[in-house]
Amino acid sequence: MVFSSNQQHFSQIDPLPKLKNVDLFQTLGQGAFAFVKKAKLKQPGSQVFAIKFIHLNTSRKYGLSNDDIAKEVIIHERCSKNDNIIKVLTCDLNQKYMWICLELAEGGDLFDKIEPDLGISDNELVRFYFKQLINAIQYLHLECGVAHRDLKPENILLDSDGNLKLADFGLATVFKNNKNEVKRSFDIVGSPPYMAPDLLNQRQGYFSWKSDIWSCGILLFVLLTGTTPWYEPTSKDMWYSNFVEQESKVIEGSWSRVNMDELSLLRKILQPESEDRIDLMGIKKHPWFNQSVSFADKYTGLCFDPENLFLRLTNKLKVSLSDQDFMTCTQSIPRNDDEYQVTKQFNFSQPIGQGLTNNLFTDSYVSVNTNEFFSQVSSQGVDNMDLQSWLQHDPSLIQYTQQPLDENKKVKNLKIFNHNVNNIFTRFYSTYKLVDIVATLENILNQLRLNVKTNILTDLAEQLKSFDEEQLLPVIIRIKTLDTKNLPLTGIIKIENASLIKCVTFLKTKGDPLEWRRVFKKVTVLCRHLVLTI
Repeated sequence: MVFSSNQQHFSQIDPLPKLKNVDLFQTLGQGAFAFVKKAKLKQPGSQVFAIKFIHLNTSRKYGLSNDDIAKEVIIHERCSKNDNIIKVLTCDLNQKYMWICLELAEGGDLFDKIEPDLGISDNELVRFYFKQLINAIQYLHLECGVAHRDLKPENILLDSDGNLKLADFGLATVFKNNKNEVKRSFDIVGSPPYMAPDLLNQRQGYFSWKSDIWSCGILLFVLLTGTTPWYEPTSKDMWYSNFVEQESKVIEGSWSRVNMDELSLLRKILQPESEDRIDLMGIKKHPWFNQSVSFADKYTGLCFDPENLFLRLTNKLKVSLSDQDFMTCTQSIPRNDDEYQVTKQFNFSQPIGQGLTNNLFTDSYVSVNTNEFFSQVSSQGVDNMDLQSWLQHDPSLIQYTQQPLDENKKVKNLKIFNHNVNNIFTRFYSTYKLVDIVATLENILNQLRLNVKTNILTDLAEQLKSFDEEQLLPVIIRIKTLDTKNLPLTGIIKIENASLIKCVTFLKTKGDPLEWRRVFKKVTVLCRHLVLTI
């Protein structure tokens, strides 16, 4: 567990560059050698954006040169003139950091709003997002001569109207030059579930644009079913082997939930031999793809009714706290008789300690109020407003209610894909004390065999001998595990104050957002007594 007073990060090793006329806010995401912060120009009314800070010394330890990093920026900037691709605004560097200013994806991740093993049950929504994905890929391939090579859920974001935004060009390659000459690639890159089988033939190489089309097919399958069809496209994988042996005519398992119209397109895309694979023009001519989308402009494909899109996208997004789902979760875990007993309340002495102002990722000149949603509410004062009305401003709470979404969303003019309402759906609120929350989470995380630090509650007890609870927040619990595909999945559970209650947020740092949501749901169901519902 990490308290705000002792968090180590790049910015403490090497202070962040002083950016003129720029205010930095909360960290939006982090990786092995980089992290992304929300930012805003100091001029009134200026638009918010994102800044990706790349720590150069750490990136070199991972085998990346400055030229490798610069290549990502150059390629991404070259591909920034499409509505469905995150735009590069500017970039710069010093001896310690390179930083890239990017368009902010205000709607957050697309795939943390999709249920694992369920997908999007709304066919029109699937078509809307698949059309936008193909629009981005067509622009990359035909106009830029660039293949993305890392198409996966982590890199699919949403803007303030819910439109798809493709991000992260770290593995992209230029496959076509100004003379229209094309080249093969030979390096194996990407995530195994989304990787095309052609990549494994290193001797002959592969055409990177054809591998992108395969990855689009896998993403279409995930949108439809909430899972990937296999773990990796090799003979070692029984699901993929079965798919090849049946000549893509599989109809059992998750495939049985796919309608015939989508199946016919998937079978054309997921051809193991790249020369047999449908191209972009073929995809765009397919009857299913050609059907219109009622809430999208017929020329641009962009959404003109974001509230309708949001309600439909989150319609099936539920965290059931019922007895049946609780028992299902508990029965799936081997346990002893004394497991899941919440540790009794400790009597801690809580003397006033020295003020601790550092936040999760400490920057000496960053505003203390890193969370705009909470700071706005706190400034109003919960005593002067109805708590339930305030909580209804957070769209993530719709997943805990049994009311119809149209009735539940009564707050007018709520910008549902906007950054100010923190569009994160892996969170819950609680009225319980910090020690109760930590004790319960430690117990459950250990039972789930997630790789967390031992003695979390003991550490908290020691800290509370010297500091107030308020001074220790936010509290961070780190998770490191393997997902159901045996791929790395890491993140944190962040416990912080939201006026008179606690907010418990599950933030993924590496891995598939669908898999992260799976972990979040199981933990939340098992600690259901902590969850505040409206």
